[in-house]
Amino acid sequence: MTLYKKTVLALGVTIFALLLIMYGALSSIMLKSYAELEILDAIKNTERFRDAYLEELNMLDLTVKDWARWDTPFDFFKERKSDLEDSDFVKGELNDAGLMNLKNNIIAFFDTKGRLFYSTGMDLEKETKIKTPESFLKFADDEKTFKTLKTLDDKQMGLLILPEGPMIFAARAVFPTSQEGEPNGVLLMGRYLSQEVMNNLTQRTHLKTTSFLVNDQNLPPDFKDNLKLLNEKTPLTTSILNDKTVSGYLLLHDVTSEPVMVVRVDLERDIYHQGKKSLVYIVLTVLISGLVFGVVILIIIGRIVLWRVKRLSGEVEEIKVTSDLSMRVTTEGTDELSHLSEEVNEMLSTIETANQKEKQMMADLKKEQEKSEELLLNILPSAIVDRLKTNHGTIADHFTEATVLFADIVGFTQFSDKMPPAELVAMLNTIFSAFDHLTHKLGLEKIKTIGDNYMLVGGLPEPRPDHAQAVVEMALQMLDTLQKFNEAHGQRLDLRIGIHTGPVVAGVIGTKKFIYDLWGDTVNLASRMESHGISNRIQISAATYEKIQGAFDCEERGMISVKGKGEIKTFFVLNRKTGLAA
Repeated sequence: MTLYKKTVLALGVTIFALLLIMYGALSSIMLKSYAELEILDAIKNTERFRDAYLEELNMLDLTVKDWARWDTPFDFFKERKSDLEDSDFVKGELNDAGLMNLKNNIIAFFDTKGRLFYSTGMDLEKETKIKTPESFLKFADDEKTFKTLKTLDDKQMGLLILPEGPMIFAARAVFPTSQEGEPNGVLLMGRYLSQEVMNNLTQRTHLKTTSFLVNDQNLPPDFKDNLKLLNEKTPLTTSILNDKTVSGYLLLHDVTSEPVMVVRVDLERDIYHQGKKSLVYIVLTVLISGLVFGVVILIIIGRIVLWRVKRLSGEVEEIKVTSDLSMRVTTEGTDELSHLSEEVNEMLSTIETANQKEKQMMADLKKEQEKSEELLLNILPSAIVDRLKTNHGTIADHFTEATVLFADIVGFTQFSDKMPPAELVAMLNTIFSAFDHLTHKLGLEKIKTIGDNYMLVGGLPEPRPDHAQAVVEMALQMLDTLQKFNEAHGQRLDLRIGIHTGPVVAGVIGTKKFIYDLWGDTVNLASRMESHGISNRIQISAATYEKIQGAFDCEERGMISVKGKGEIKTFFVLNRKTGLAA
């Protein structure tokens, strides 16, 4: 992965991680704050419903208060019970129209002893009169609470739970319009908390409500859970129902202070959802800002660092490909990258210098190696040298047929006594160097020189079928070369040459001073051919004669006695056959 991609990846991961951290933090902080605001809003709205409920009670009490300060209801208590339905008050004020206008379901009058004096009711939905519920009368008779209302300020109001449904009521003592004297009784008005009443409260407060009696067998789970938290000290709780609704729960008590009803106020979670939208907007804003920031940072880093690193890498790669150590990388500025470029150039200079020295050293080493190899080739055949480079063991080969030549300068020992050593060695070097040249030209292998004796072989280490002809040709050219030397230097040196063909063993001996030598009866017999030969003549064995008789004119010498071999037939080589080139 390139440095640029790594930088992009690092920036992307960093921005993504920051977004995750920020989103987690904001989600925890903002949404929690919004949830708390929702709870506060739910509390306020639930309190607002409670205030509307209390206002409904107060309005009912205000109606009762108006009627309880009126001479007509005050005088109504003076009527005989048998004539109550025909009284002007009942016909004029408590008729169907009057009851519908009051929007109350029950109107009851109690005497000063708390006994029911008169009561009537109205079904507001059907707009027909109804009897006062027995459950209400039983409650009024059991409690006798209304007889305690004696003064203008005494009042009784609250919630009643009747089999017919929950009812709010208000009661006051009835006084004349002058508000003087003793009351004649108590006036009570009651109104069922019907769906219409609840809808009215909902419209006035713009709240969605649901209510259940505490002892309702079908009480929903959320009502049950919150009912456990509600009591006289904590009449109101809140709860988040789901992702869309937050609710407040209000516990209502009856006139005896017993908990009887739970009202749930449902609110849409507008604050929460707006908070989530705001969070998304914030995250998107930060994301876009982060991307812009990342792009700007990437451009800046790319220009200041990455582009220069890429250029440096490209220049180093070019130097690597071209292997041109004289090239240098670009340096600009005074920062760390510039310092790195300078260090690279210094390193290149050092490597270039070292490389030049190494090349010179390798050239010198190659020269020395060539000298050593040349020296080794002067001692050993090239094929044997190649084998020595890879094989450090003993080198020994058997050849079924080769031709060996021995040549000796006749009388050289006595001649050397009369010549200074330096001149003697120079003369031998001239002669033998000429022989070496002939050996190389004819593809033969010089084995060694011993004093004034020169030994060579044909047919090894690389076998060749004409080895005998090549060696005999060598012998003829050796005689010509020595003759030319005598003429040039005014000497009278003679050369005796012996040749034999047969099997030999060739190999390298020695560990400090190598020598490639030959062993076998062929070598011994070739030496005898030379030692038993005649000056300036080439004596060959019958085996060699068999190989060359088609190419050279020879004459039979006859039988000679050879130590260890007895009588053997030998021949002298005269010259090449007519028509054969040297």
